Amino acid sequence: MTEENTLKYSLIIVDDELKIRQGLQTLFPWNEYGYEVKGIFSNGQQALDFLAHHKIDVVLTDICMPTMNGIELNQQINEKHMDSLVVYLTGYSDFQYMQAAIREHAADYLLKPIKHEELYTCLQKFIRNWIKNITFFPMQKLILPITENHSGGCALS
Repeated sequence: MTEENTLKYSLIIVDDELKIRQGLQTLFPWNEYGYEVKGIFSNGQQALDFLAHHKIDVVLTDICMPTMNGIELNQQINEKHMDSLVVYLTGYSDFQYMQAAIREHAADYLLKPIKHEELYTCLQKFIRNWIKNITFFPMQKLILPITENHSGGCALS
């Protein structure tokens, strides 16, 4: 474990597909990379209810879900000034979804099926930028810029 990973970052998974939620929770070595999964939810409303009572660093969310979709969840996180970074995990490479992600200051936009290395890189960039910003701006919310990557998705720059 590196120096960056001595801290544990909290994370929730939001996806309406049970196999995706369970797969992400069990197949990715969260502890090894400095993360702890605090909950898994099948829609944005369940996640928002949880976020109202728990400080979470990263929200991994699908976009298209019943009750409250990932974009609406991201809007609510921003409106309620919650300090969670949102990463979209979606099967849609639709440009309108990417625009919404940018408008709502999403930290990343990854296409399903999620590749282990892409998710790992996304989360490591979060840790590096979080440590850097806490060192220099301890009371300022972290906003990471999104840039288009070669796969048509979005990535942290």
